[in-house]
Amino acid sequence: FGARIVGISFAVAPGDAVLKGATLLVMESMKLETAIIAPRDAVVVSVRVAVGQAFERDALLVEFDELPAVQPTATPT
Repeated sequence: FGARIVGISFAVAPGDAVLKGATLLVMESMKLETAIIAPRDAVVVSVRVAVGQAFERDALLVEFDELPAVQPTATPT
């Protein structure tokens, strides 16, 4: 049996664009807080846990999708 892991705060919500290295959430286990950071630039599709909810090691916490390609606002001349 492992230590209980709990999500204690979330910095993102579905639809948020995040950059690599941004804090997604903070979890706590055995009174030690650990920030989970974005592994790449992405859009948050879903957050799979709630504040205070316990989860298992290797649980899917945040689901991502690719950032949409940036469309130019003007055409080059």
